[in-house]
Amino acid sequence: MSGDVFVLIVNWNGKEDTLDCLRSLEACQEEIGRVLVVDNGSTDGSVEAVQRHFPEVTLVENGENLGFGPANNIGMRLFLREGRYPYLFLLNSDTVVTPGALRILVSGLGEEGVGATVPKIYYADGQRLWYAGGRIDWKQGSAIHFGQGKKDDGSLNHRREVNFVTGCALLLQREVLE
Repeated sequence: MSGDVFVLIVNWNGKEDTLDCLRSLEACQEEIGRVLVVDNGSTDGSVEAVQRHFPEVTLVENGENLGFGPANNIGMRLFLREGRYPYLFLLNSDTVVTPGALRILVSGLGEEGVGATVPKIYYADGQRLWYAGGRIDWKQGSAIHFGQGKKDDGSLNHRREVNFVTGCALLLQREVLE
Protein backbone atom coordinates (compact mmCIF):
# COMPACT_ATOMS: atom_id res chain seq x y z
CA MET A 1 0.00 0.00 0.00
CA SER A 2 1.54 3.25 -1.09
CA GLY A 3 -1.36 5.66 -1.59
CA ASP A 4 -2.47 8.80 0.24
CA VAL A 5 -5.62 7.46 1.91
CA PHE A 6 -5.86 6.19 5.49
CA VAL A 7 -8.95 3.95 5.75
CA LEU A 8 -10.68 3.64 9.13
CA ILE A 9 -13.21 0.86 9.76
CA VAL A 10 -14.93 0.19 13.09
CA ASN A 11 -16.01 -3.41 13.70
CA TRP A 12 -18.19 -5.03 16.34
CA ASN A 13 -19.14 -8.66 15.72
CA GLY A 14 -19.39 -8.07 11.98
CA LYS A 15 -16.82 -10.60 10.81
CA GLU A 16 -18.29 -11.46 7.39
CA ASP A 17 -19.27 -7.88 6.56
CA THR A 18 -15.83 -6.61 7.59
CA LEU A 19 -14.06 -9.26 5.52
CA ASP A 20 -16.23 -8.36 2.50
CA CYS A 21 -15.44 -4.68 3.05
CA LEU A 22 -11.70 -5.38 3.22
CA ARG A 23 -11.88 -7.55 0.09
CA SER A 24 -13.56 -4.70 -1.78
CA LEU A 25 -10.69 -2.39 -0.86
CA GLU A 26 -8.22 -4.64 -2.70
CA ALA A 27 -9.34 -2.96 -5.94
CA CYS A 28 -8.31 0.44 -4.49
CA GLN A 29 -4.70 -0.35 -3.55
CA GLU A 30 -3.32 2.50 -5.65
CA GLU A 31 -5.12 5.07 -3.47
CA ILE A 32 -4.76 3.37 -0.09
CA GLY A 33 -1.75 3.90 2.16
CA ARG A 34 -3.01 2.23 5.32
CA VAL A 35 -6.10 0.38 6.55
CA LEU A 36 -6.99 0.44 10.24
CA VAL A 37 -9.70 -1.71 11.80
CA VAL A 38 -10.74 -0.67 15.30
CA ASP A 39 -12.47 -3.64 16.94
CA ASN A 40 -14.97 -3.05 19.73
CA GLY A 41 -14.53 -6.29 21.67
CA SER A 42 -15.94 -8.68 19.07
CA THR A 43 -16.69 -12.24 20.17
CA ASP A 44 -17.45 -13.66 16.70
CA GLY A 45 -13.87 -14.33 15.59
CA SER A 46 -13.56 -11.03 13.72
CA VAL A 47 -10.12 -10.19 15.08
CA GLU A 48 -8.64 -13.57 14.19
CA ALA A 49 -10.24 -13.52 10.72
CA VAL A 50 -8.87 -10.05 9.91
CA GLN A 51 -5.41 -11.06 11.15
CA ARG A 52 -5.50 -14.30 9.14
CA HIS A 53 -6.88 -12.94 5.85
CA PHE A 54 -5.48 -9.39 5.92
CA PRO A 55 -2.15 -9.38 7.79
CA GLU A 56 -1.27 -5.97 6.29
CA VAL A 57 -4.25 -4.34 8.04
CA THR A 58 -3.50 -2.57 11.32
CA LEU A 59 -5.82 -3.77 14.07
CA VAL A 60 -6.65 -1.98 17.31
CA GLU A 61 -8.47 -4.17 19.84
CA ASN A 62 -10.50 -2.20 22.36
CA GLY A 63 -11.42 -5.28 24.39
CA GLU A 64 -14.95 -3.95 24.93
CA ASN A 65 -17.66 -2.23 22.94
CA LEU A 66 -16.86 1.45 23.40
CA GLY A 67 -19.44 2.44 20.80
CA PHE A 68 -19.15 3.58 17.21
CA GLY A 69 -18.21 7.21 17.91
CA PRO A 70 -15.51 6.55 20.51
CA ALA A 71 -13.97 3.81 18.34
CA ASN A 72 -13.84 6.19 15.37
CA ASN A 73 -12.24 8.81 17.62
CA ILE A 74 -9.48 6.32 18.52
CA GLY A 75 -8.80 5.76 14.82
CA MET A 76 -8.91 9.46 13.98
CA ARG A 77 -6.42 10.24 16.74
CA LEU A 78 -4.04 7.65 15.27
CA PHE A 79 -4.54 9.17 11.81
CA LEU A 80 -3.78 12.68 13.07
CA ARG A 81 -0.85 11.60 15.25
CA GLU A 82 0.77 9.68 12.41
CA GLY A 83 0.60 12.74 10.14
CA ARG A 84 1.60 10.85 7.03
CA TYR A 85 -1.61 10.67 5.00
CA PRO A 86 -3.51 13.66 3.58
CA TYR A 87 -6.87 11.86 3.45
CA LEU A 88 -9.01 9.89 5.92
CA PHE A 89 -11.72 7.54 4.62
CA LEU A 90 -14.30 6.66 7.27
CA LEU A 91 -15.97 3.45 6.16
CA ASN A 92 -18.69 1.37 7.78
CA SER A 93 -17.78 -2.29 8.07
CA ASP A 94 -20.87 -3.37 6.10
CA THR A 95 -19.89 -1.24 3.09
CA VAL A 96 -18.56 -2.62 -0.18
CA VAL A 97 -16.47 -0.16 -2.20
CA THR A 98 -16.74 -0.43 -5.97
CA PRO A 99 -13.54 -0.34 -8.05
CA GLY A 100 -12.59 3.22 -8.97
CA ALA A 101 -14.82 4.85 -6.34
CA LEU A 102 -12.00 5.95 -4.07
CA ARG A 103 -10.09 7.49 -7.00
CA ILE A 104 -13.17 9.56 -7.89
CA LEU A 105 -13.65 10.68 -4.28
CA VAL A 106 -10.00 11.76 -4.00
CA SER A 107 -10.23 13.74 -7.24
CA GLY A 108 -13.21 15.65 -5.81
CA LEU A 109 -11.08 16.88 -2.93
CA GLY A 110 -8.87 18.68 -5.42
CA GLU A 111 -11.59 21.24 -6.07
CA GLU A 112 -11.36 24.61 -4.31
CA GLY A 113 -13.16 24.71 -0.97
CA VAL A 114 -14.03 21.00 -0.85
CA GLY A 115 -13.09 19.35 2.45
CA ALA A 116 -15.14 16.16 2.21
CA THR A 117 -16.56 13.90 -0.48
CA VAL A 118 -19.03 11.05 -0.33
CA PRO A 119 -20.17 8.55 -2.95
CA LYS A 120 -23.66 7.53 -3.89
CA ILE A 121 -24.66 4.88 -1.38
CA TYR A 122 -26.99 2.01 -2.21
CA TYR A 123 -29.17 -0.32 -0.22
CA ALA A 124 -27.87 -3.90 0.00
CA ASP A 125 -29.66 -4.83 -3.24
CA GLY A 126 -27.17 -2.60 -5.11
CA GLN A 127 -29.94 -1.08 -7.24
CA ARG A 128 -31.83 1.35 -5.03
CA LEU A 129 -30.22 4.53 -3.74
CA TRP A 130 -29.94 5.23 -0.04
CA TYR A 131 -27.96 8.49 -0.37
CA ALA A 132 -26.94 10.59 -3.37
CA GLY A 133 -26.55 13.88 -1.57
CA GLY A 134 -28.97 15.58 0.73
CA ARG A 135 -30.40 18.71 2.20
CA ILE A 136 -31.86 19.70 5.51
CA ASP A 137 -35.41 20.99 5.71
CA TRP A 138 -34.95 23.45 8.56
CA LYS A 139 -38.68 24.16 8.91
CA GLN A 140 -39.56 20.50 9.34
CA GLY A 141 -36.34 19.61 11.14
CA SER A 142 -35.65 16.70 8.82
CA ALA A 143 -32.95 15.47 6.49
CA ILE A 144 -33.80 14.60 2.90
CA HIS A 145 -31.70 12.09 0.98
CA PHE A 146 -31.77 12.75 -2.77
CA GLY A 147 -33.05 9.72 -4.66
CA GLN A 148 -33.64 7.63 -1.55
CA GLY A 149 -35.33 4.32 -2.36
CA LYS A 150 -35.31 4.95 -6.10
CA LYS A 151 -33.53 2.91 -8.73
CA ASP A 152 -30.36 4.67 -9.86
CA ASP A 153 -31.10 6.02 -13.34
CA GLY A 154 -27.91 8.11 -13.54
CA SER A 155 -29.69 11.44 -13.10
CA LEU A 156 -27.78 12.07 -9.85
CA ASN A 157 -24.34 11.38 -11.35
CA HIS A 158 -22.95 14.85 -10.74
CA ARG A 159 -21.04 16.61 -8.01
CA ARG A 160 -22.90 19.13 -5.93
CA GLU A 161 -22.72 20.93 -2.64
CA VAL A 162 -24.92 19.35 0.03
CA ASN A 163 -26.18 20.38 3.48
CA PHE A 164 -24.96 17.19 5.13
CA VAL A 165 -22.98 14.05 4.43
CA THR A 166 -23.33 10.58 5.86
CA GLY A 167 -20.49 8.91 7.69
CA CYS A 168 -20.79 5.43 6.24
CA ALA A 169 -18.35 6.25 3.42
CA LEU A 170 -16.81 9.67 4.03
CA LEU A 171 -13.51 10.93 2.63
CA LEU A 172 -12.02 13.87 4.53
CA GLN A 173 -9.02 16.10 4.00
CA ARG A 174 -6.67 16.12 6.97
CA GLU A 175 -7.15 19.89 7.35
CA VAL A 176 -10.84 19.35 8.17
CA LEU A 177 -9.84 17.47 11.33
CA GLU A 178 -6.83 19.53 12.38
